[in-house]
Amino acid sequence: MIDAVVRIKQVAYLSGEAAHHLAEAQAAVTAAALADPELTALPDTAAEQIQLAQELTALAPEAAVESATGIARETHRRRPSATTATHSLATAELSALHAVARGHVVMARSQGREYVHSRDGSVRIGTLRSLEGEGPIVRAPATAAPAFHGGPAHDRIRLTVRGAAAVAALLALPPAAPAAAPAPAMPAAPTTTGPARSR
Repeated sequence: MIDAVVRIKQVAYLSGEAAHHLAEAQAAVTAAALADPELTALPDTAAEQIQLAQELTALAPEAAVESATGIARETHRRRPSATTATHSLATAELSALHAVARGHVVMARSQGREYVHSRDGSVRIGTLRSLEGEGPIVRAPATAAPAFHGGPAHDRIRLTVRGAAAVAALLALPPAAPAAAPAPAMPAAPTTTGPARSR
């Protein structure tokens, strides 16, 4: 619980610093626009401030989910209660929602096709399309950083209220126990003896 609270304080502090950098970027853009009304590109100063803000908050979603998971499990341990049912969602869908909650999923377009990028590579495009149709997730166009400098911005995938409720129902569940490794086979006892030594 103490670790979770400390992590939340860190996220809050970094978010405040990110907001400060974004304010500086906005001021730089405003000043540049006043100097050049036909400005079409971000000033270098503004771009640097935006990048700093992105870097400061890049791990915030994952830290928030980890903190919420720790608090939920401790609360459930002290006061066990029924968990919200998520039986209507398949395992792949629940895994995808958890990855979205941690900020690991974006979508991109290339040559007329859509692609999904997730940090662990376990989220499938078909799963996201199904979830988007059912309502647990929503797409925020061109809100995620591009894959390379100067490239097109990606679409960030966000949870809706329904999706957040489904993820919250998973937080108090104990982590899956790793499969027990098979016991090493004992070597067979020798069936023959070596030649007797003469004394």
